[in-house]
Amino acid sequence: MILLLYLCVYLVRADLLFHPALYFISFLPVLAMQYKAAQQSVVAGGTTKDHLRAAFIVFCLSSLMYYVFIHVILTADAQAGIYWQEQRIALTELILGDELPDEALEDMVLPSISQWFFRFIFGLLGGFLLSYIIASFAKTRA
Repeated sequence: MILLLYLCVYLVRADLLFHPALYFISFLPVLAMQYKAAQQSVVAGGTTKDHLRAAFIVFCLSSLMYYVFIHVILTADAQAGIYWQEQRIALTELILGDELPDEALEDMVLPSISQWFFRFIFGLLGGFLLSYIIASFAKTRA
């Protein structure tokens, strides 16, 4: 469902594919699915570890699908890569509050598959914490 949203945005207006708002909006269904998985584990009478596992598996699968999809889009469409770089530059300038020097612009190349993998692994750390919070919330609501 979320990948369909990304595909529709890509087909209609590819320059919005890497907008931070789209990323956060698309994360809401993931949170709902994590809660639903943890809640089903609670209803089944599982332990806290089971609730956490259910929510974390949902997070892992959604993150993996996201990174594979984005990597495929960026490698298949050169224009999407340009949009990705423009959005990354704009976001970095917004955070820093200053224009980036030319040396920094040269470093903003498309990530390799190993760089995507490390981003995925690093994201799992935060996903674990989020899954723990969701599992705890589902357990207390039951």
